[in-house]
Amino acid sequence: MACIVRLNGGLGNQLFQYAVGRAVAHKYGCELLLDATLLNTRHASITPRSYELTPFKTVARLMSAEESVRAGLPTTRWDRWLARCGVRLRGRKYLIERGPGYQPAALESGGSLLLEGFWQSERYFSHIRELLLEEISTVDSAQLARASEQVQAEQSVSLHIRRGDYVSNPAAHAFHGVCSTAYYQAGMALLEQRVSRPRYFVFTDDPQWVADNRALFGRDLTIVSGAMQLQPHEEMVLMSRCRHNVIANSSFSWWGAWLNRNPDACVIAPAEWFRHAPDRDVVPTRWQRVG
Repeated sequence: MACIVRLNGGLGNQLFQYAVGRAVAHKYGCELLLDATLLNTRHASITPRSYELTPFKTVARLMSAEESVRAGLPTTRWDRWLARCGVRLRGRKYLIERGPGYQPAALESGGSLLLEGFWQSERYFSHIRELLLEEISTVDSAQLARASEQVQAEQSVSLHIRRGDYVSNPAAHAFHGVCSTAYYQAGMALLEQRVSRPRYFVFTDDPQWVADNRALFGRDLTIVSGAMQLQPHEEMVLMSRCRHNVIANSSFSWWGAWLNRNPDACVIAPAEWFRHAPDRDVVPTRWQRVG
């Protein structure tokens, strides 16, 4: 018996998919397999991605392309239609996420299951948080160790500025949009009511834009991305080691905040996660949302 999760998207999305699969495997005592077929699919409206979970201590096994074919994983619209009708494919239930929001069927359909979707809610896996904190961890490189010492010695705040495909890809821009400088200013102002002498460490996929526009934020900013020569997964880990977090509407910084072990962490999140879609259950209620 195995739970198979189809991976799609970048590191943050892959972590959501791993986490929901891990919750299923933990509940039913089954093996967890990861299918990368969708990562290898190229389309003009989709940002190209690759498998990004290798650095972590995950307990899932990545399926080979040949194994995915042998398993008869659905690839056609007909397969998907059958799945939505509840038909089991090769003895396995195929569950496709029906838009944002917690869907309990993901955890109530047994262990012989194929999951496809983004599953962006901690409600699927908050009960195995300690397990995930151990598995979504990595061995520190020398650069990460030095950077960690720096952020842990101060009232550090990670500030994530996501641009990249949110700006360059019309489909991504239309769905997600980009957090405004007004959002960051409001978030930092709120945080400064609770935290004395915060120091802001900026994580971004566009460090040049931040460097050129730092005056818009009205604060002294330390740009991490590029300057500290960290790998993407190391930047996420470093975010989690900051005392507090101001995140973007991005699964990458969502995980940077969720992995934060500081019990007194103040997490600021944007009021609008998607531009024209509901975002129920995406942002934990204990985080502060700012418009």
